[in-house]
Amino acid sequence: MDALITKLRYRFFNGSKIRMINADEDKIRGKEVFLFIRELSLYKVKLSRLVNSNQKEASKNLCLNIAYYIIESTDDYDLLRKKRELPISNICRETGVSRTFVELWGDFIIAYTLILANPNYRFIQEYINIVEYDKQGIVQAEGDKKLHKGIILRKERKNSIILTCDGSFIKIKTNESVKLGEEKEGYESKSIKHYRKQIAIILTIIIALSGVLYYKYNKITSIIIINTTSLIKVEINSFNKVVYSYSPTEKGADLLDEANVENIDIDDALKKILALAYEKKMFVNNSVTIFINQQAISYDSIKETEKYLIEKNIDTSINNVGYEHKVRKDKDNHESEKSEEQQKTSTEKK
Repeated sequence: MDALITKLRYRFFNGSKIRMINADEDKIRGKEVFLFIRELSLYKVKLSRLVNSNQKEASKNLCLNIAYYIIESTDDYDLLRKKRELPISNICRETGVSRTFVELWGDFIIAYTLILANPNYRFIQEYINIVEYDKQGIVQAEGDKKLHKGIILRKERKNSIILTCDGSFIKIKTNESVKLGEEKEGYESKSIKHYRKQIAIILTIIIALSGVLYYKYNKITSIIIINTTSLIKVEINSFNKVVYSYSPTEKGADLLDEANVENIDIDDALKKILALAYEKKMFVNNSVTIFINQQAISYDSIKETEKYLIEKNIDTSINNVGYEHKVRKDKDNHESEKSEEQQKTSTEKK
């Protein structure tokens, strides 16, 4: 059987056969289809697996030739009928086909074997177009690749599973009036298997973007130290969101638990922390110093915090990466103007 690998003797052909018109053909073939589907179930072969296989033409033709080998090999055919499973070891040894292939496409091999070997499936056999390969090869018939024609194997509400003349199992869109064994033509009913590549690409992009976003979100860009009676540290990312907060004292830790500032905007977070510190009388002489390390923050991002500090008349000094900024009711004092000018100059240099 070495020739099975080097040259496939039998191949499916997608051109329809010329058949004599028989008024009872669909009815008889419908009975054959009913028996075939029931026989498939005895071998634990499901039509859904045959439809959703995404099988290539070369693999389908190899399955066909393996089916012919089983039929011609009396011992292997008897084993198949007796155990209702493929004698995989024998098939691989005699044909040279890999075990992986036989296990992967075993349902097709069984289906083709049952159809071709059973004389009770004469009309199904006559519908399938199988040709012997010659030296010139086979030219497949051209046609509308979107339309599929075949005999009905299973009917559903809006779809039907058909067996085409070239041995393909396809789900097409049909109406409710179709009958088993009847030849019907229709457009393929799309399922998720048709979009596997697109889905895989989209998932890859989503995973990559999620990884970048996760890294960027959790990357610390600025560290804010609030000097109250308890030191409080807040770490923020480039989105001005709090990633982490910490206090080495029990009182400070309790304040942060109550404030619950993780993953909220820095302006809201600072305002909540300072408001709780004010309520708990954690300011010395009603004043507070805030240090900002690593990357300077924009004062526009803490407008509500500054507004709160001014309302409560809390004397606040903000050291924004080396540049001093005073938060007072008198916004026009010389020191404030000087520090803001320094901050502006620093930003322009960057």
